[in-house]
Amino acid sequence: MITVLQQIEKFNSDRDKELLKLKYKRMSENASRFFRGSCHLMYEDISKNEFLLNSPKSWICGDLHLENFGTFTGKDGICYFDINDFDEAMLAPTLWDVFRGLVSINVFGTDFGLNKKQINTYMVLFYNSYLKEIKDGKSLIIHQQTAKGSVLDLLNKLTDRNKNYLLKSKVNSKNKFFIENEKTYKLKNEIKLNLKKAIYENPYFKENFKDFRILDIVGRIAGTGSIGIPRFLVLISLMKSNKLVILDIKQARKSSLEIYNSLVQPNWQNEAERICFVQNIMQFQSPNIVESWELLNDCYVVRDYQPTEDKIDLLQIKHKNKDFERLIVNYAQLLAWSQIRTSGRKGSDNYEELNKWALNQNITSDLISMSDESAIKVRKDFSYFVKNR
Repeated sequence: MITVLQQIEKFNSDRDKELLKLKYKRMSENASRFFRGSCHLMYEDISKNEFLLNSPKSWICGDLHLENFGTFTGKDGICYFDINDFDEAMLAPTLWDVFRGLVSINVFGTDFGLNKKQINTYMVLFYNSYLKEIKDGKSLIIHQQTAKGSVLDLLNKLTDRNKNYLLKSKVNSKNKFFIENEKTYKLKNEIKLNLKKAIYENPYFKENFKDFRILDIVGRIAGTGSIGIPRFLVLISLMKSNKLVILDIKQARKSSLEIYNSLVQPNWQNEAERICFVQNIMQFQSPNIVESWELLNDCYVVRDYQPTEDKIDLLQIKHKNKDFERLIVNYAQLLAWSQIRTSGRKGSDNYEELNKWALNQNITSDLISMSDESAIKVRKDFSYFVKNR
């Protein structure tokens, strides 16, 4: 019988070996980090669960957890708080995202030192808030005029911050990236030169940026699950406007849900197209740049650079009950609004089907029990991983 460690090693076998050491180091920190870095394990466990499978077809982010929400500036210049990770996104059973959200509350809550009663309260709050929004049928969004508490504080921080501040925190006086421990790293010259050549020849850049110059490229490390996948920060000078722009370029891989998901998917040109499509329809407003590129005979997602700091520090608010409750409700609302927004798109069930299903749902002891069982397995797998890796 294959062990958890062997499953993880097999899944990550094509990752950069040095960066993989960092991924495993982060996954060993606590069960929450392990949960974030081993999405594939949960879907292998729940892929045959009939209760979850018998929910409508929806577009899901696939890796919903408490750390995959954050702030960004949209194409319209307004700052939003929304779901912000779509690498695993697919057309799948609606409850898969909901269930992963519930399990994340359980796993993260235990790591935060919350008791079982508190965790159950937050799980019930999350599910009931989600169902309420589905039944209401409105697709809303969170920005400065609608946010409260820690989310509003984060949005205010982003609004007050200008581009110069962001550039100064990442780029030195010679227009070169700072090399930050476990955040950025120097690339081999051959990789750097090949990337430069590919970007200069890319049709999107020729059309949208025209007169530009690449000043620097470094490797980027962010999150947990995707560590080891090629990812770069590119500093570009727009010659006419004399502006500097930082782009985040990340290789697109198959969703880890794919082998467990029996639903027919659209015929994508590549994985980057899938990721960009789902992000653009799930978010109310996407960042200024969310593009699918072909570079170096592979597909990449190109986005405006978003710092990892543009997220809620959950450790700071875990004992602020009112603020934490509000945050759980916000997470549930954003999930529901994204599913309403994408209903009837490219194979997903329409809103009438989604609403009909929601009207017949309520929080059940079975759902809580399933979440508990999944969270227990996460902690068991985490212990085995730490002990045997």
